Amino acid sequence: MNFNLTNTFYNNSKVLFLFMFESFDIDEVLKDIKIDKKIEILKKRDLFAGKYKEICELDIFEDKGYEKAILIGLGKKEDLTRDRFIRAYGSGLSSFAYDKHSEIDVFIKEDIDFENLLDTISETTIISTYSFNKYKKEDKKSIIESVNVISFRKFIEEDFSKGIISGRYVNMARDLVNEPSNIMYPETLSDFVVDLSKNHDFEVEVFDKNEIKKMGMEAYYSVAKASKKEPKLIVMRYKGHPSSDEILGFIGKGLTYDAGGLSIKSTSGMVTMKSDMGGSAAVISAMCAIAKSGLSVNVTAVIPACENMISGKSYKPGDILKSMNGKTIFIGNTDAEGRLTLADGMTYGIRNEKITRVIDIATLTGAAVRAFAEYVTPVVTNDKEFLAKLKIASNEGNEMIWEMPIVEEYRDTVKHDIADITNIPGTPGMITAGLFMEEFCEDIPWIHIDIAGSSWLDKKKNNFIKGGTGAGTRMLFHLARQFSTIK
Repeated sequence: MNFNLTNTFYNNSKVLFLFMFESFDIDEVLKDIKIDKKIEILKKRDLFAGKYKEICELDIFEDKGYEKAILIGLGKKEDLTRDRFIRAYGSGLSSFAYDKHSEIDVFIKEDIDFENLLDTISETTIISTYSFNKYKKEDKKSIIESVNVISFRKFIEEDFSKGIISGRYVNMARDLVNEPSNIMYPETLSDFVVDLSKNHDFEVEVFDKNEIKKMGMEAYYSVAKASKKEPKLIVMRYKGHPSSDEILGFIGKGLTYDAGGLSIKSTSGMVTMKSDMGGSAAVISAMCAIAKSGLSVNVTAVIPACENMISGKSYKPGDILKSMNGKTIFIGNTDAEGRLTLADGMTYGIRNEKITRVIDIATLTGAAVRAFAEYVTPVVTNDKEFLAKLKIASNEGNEMIWEMPIVEEYRDTVKHDIADITNIPGTPGMITAGLFMEEFCEDIPWIHIDIAGSSWLDKKKNNFIKGGTGAGTRMLFHLARQFSTIK
C-alpha cells in the first residue's frame, strides 16, 4: 500500500474520506469541490450529525471528480484523541465496500491535530483494510493500493513510515495466527522465519527435538512429544547495537495447536486453538519491524514452537518434570502447557543467549479473558522501571495494558508439596500464572504479558475483523524503540 501526501483534491481516486465534528464546521475547500451543500442536506434531514463513529456514504453523482464521499463522525471536537480518531477512521474504512476502488483520498482538516498524525493514518489504514480470504474461491475483498492524504499543513512523506512498518507487521502477525494448524505447524513456522531473515537484518537458528532434549528442556519437550509434528526451538538475533552487552529478550509462546493434551479441550474449545501461537506471532512480527526500522538495540527472540496433542507419548496429570533451570514442576493439568514451554524458552534465552531484560508473551489464561475480554492486556512484572517503558510503548502502539498486583501470598500457591512448583497454581489465575513464569526469570528485569483475550476476536470489533489481532506486535516494537537511540 502506497501513501502519498498532497494538497490537491481530485487525484486518481473516485472516493473521498471526510471527517466531521458535531459542530459541523464546513471547510471552505469543501465548497470548492461542491460537497458542502450535500453534507448540509444530510444534517437537516437528520441523516448525519457527526457523532462519534457515525458513518455515512454519500453518492455525489457529478460528471467528473469523486463518485463517493465517506463521512466519518468524530464527535465533539474537545473529545478528540488519537485513540478516538483511530476507532472512528478505522470503522469508516472497515465498513466501506471498496468494490473496484483501489485508491482513496483522505482529507485531513486543520482542526484534526495530534502527535504522529500521518503515522496514525498509515497504520490505521493498513490494519483496518486487512482481510484473510486466501482459502476462499470467491468473495474476495478488493485491496486498497494507494492512499492520497490531502492536507494544507507542512508534513513530509517520511512521517508515514513508522505507521507503515507497524501496520504491515501487525497484519503479518494476524496472518500467522489465522493460518490453520495443518498449514502452520512448528516446521513451517520455522521455515517461514528463516525465509524472513533473507530480507530482514537478523539471524536465525533453529534447534530440532534432539538438540532440545540435549539441552535439558524436559518441560518443553514433554508438551511436544505426543505430536507427530516435531518441535522447533526458533531463535532470532537482531544486533543493532553490537558494542553493547545489553540484550532485550522476547520469549513468545508458539503452540501452533493446542488440543489440551490428556486434559483434553472440548470440540468448541479446540476450534480456535490455531491461535495459541499468538505470542510467537507478535514476537516474530515485532522483530521484523525492529529490523526494518534499523533500531540501535540488541534484541533476541526465543520461540519454543510445538503442538500439544494426545498419544501414548503424552505427558500426564500427576507427572513431575524437570525444567532446564533445574526446578521440578508438578503437572496438575496438561492444558496448562504454554508456561512449560515458555519456562524452558526463558531459561535458554537468559543462560545461552545472555538476555539482560526479558519479556514473555503468551495466550496463557482464561482468567485474562474473563477479567478483561479483548480490550485490555494484563501484565505482571518484577521491575517498575522496565514496566514504565512498556507503558509508554503500549500507549504509542495503542494497546492498553494493566499491571496486576502481586500479593506475597499469591507466590505460595505456585509451590507444591512434592515438587518445587506446580503448573496449576491457585487463583487469581492470570497473576499466579505470571508468578509461575517469574520462577524462571533468574532475577533479571522481567515482564509477563498475557494476550489470551486481546489476541483473538470472535466477531468484528471497531476496525478489526474476526480472527487474530496481532496483539503485542506494536507494543514490542515500540518497546525496542524505547531502548534505541534511533526512534
